[in-house]
Amino acid sequence: MIRPLTVMAVMAATPLVAEDVTEDEKTRLRTAMATVGCTVNTEELRVRVMEEVGVDERRMGIVAGTMAMADEFVDVPGGIKLVTGPCS
Repeated sequence: MIRPLTVMAVMAATPLVAEDVTEDEKTRLRTAMATVGCTVNTEELRVRVMEEVGVDERRMGIVAGTMAMADEFVDVPGGIKLVTGPCS
């Protein structure tokens, strides 16, 4: 079970690194989150979203972390929920 510590812990077990995140990457993550009902609260959903976005775990952590810093996610029991874009 995934605990709602941070988006980073849910999306990937990698530290946030200051790197440029493209708008396309954020859009792909928003779209992928919407296709799973806006909430990622299982390992299966995390992997499914990551595969749909088309990035590795390290990059997913960077993209998701950047979006988390912009308050695009909220913690929910066992995971995270996107609250912007198609899930607003």
